Amino acid sequence: MLRFCCCSLVLLGSILPTSAQSSQSDVEKNAWALAGQLVKLHRAWTTISTKGASIEVKELLRKEAPGAGAVVQYHFYVKGLPEGHLFDYVNWPINQREPQTSLQGISIGKDGILMCAARSPEQCGDLTKKDDPIEFTYIAQKGEPFRIAIVDSENPDTRLTTVLVPDPIETRTKGCSLNVIQLLPKFVLAYLQGSGFPSNTDISFESWSYKENHILSGKTDDSGALQIAMMPNVAGHDSGTTHVRAMAPDCSPSIEFEWGR
Repeated sequence: MLRFCCCSLVLLGSILPTSAQSSQSDVEKNAWALAGQLVKLHRAWTTISTKGASIEVKELLRKEAPGAGAVVQYHFYVKGLPEGHLFDYVNWPINQREPQTSLQGISIGKDGILMCAARSPEQCGDLTKKDDPIEFTYIAQKGEPFRIAIVDSENPDTRLTTVLVPDPIETRTKGCSLNVIQLLPKFVLAYLQGSGFPSNTDISFESWSYKENHILSGKTDDSGALQIAMMPNVAGHDSGTTHVRAMAPDCSPSIEFEWGR
């Protein structure tokens, strides 16, 4: 089978400072403005799929790569995209400003599996291996998201988008769940997502790292879900562990993650 690797990339530099969230300096205000833009772009990623298009991800392999993270392989099965067309694989790494095309000439095979047919020069793959399913392979850090798009090469407006988190940080308790992902490498910007809380309700969260404590707040939507962004770095420290606990009457999930490592 064809193996296609989308590996974690080296941090090129942070646009955000390490000062405490309570600071109101101009630098931090600008940082939070940039962070807000990044959050909006991330949230919009899964909303731009063509109507009726969907993807099913089937895990093939999972192992640890010492010092690198979790190595996870998948097959992708798609529905709602035009058969007989060729597609591009586009991804948006968390340390890149823009999405990038990583593989072209993808075909849709039996049951919707994405493959390299290798039956014409435009199709990806090895000419000696026809209709070869692609093993999409990721080397992922804890809580690292992979934003993926399958785009019709003839009509870029026809596309399917999704976000994979191969090695999630999540917890569940009494019907509520809480997870956290990196929106910038090393959790310079963390993105908390909760579900199962009362709908349209203000929910507070306590966060702490070293001796620095903060109260975060967010309001759930009609389905009881909410999202909160935070910069967990603590001044004077290059790395640490942030703990977050929901303060809700019916369920109080807690989670922790390491930043700066």
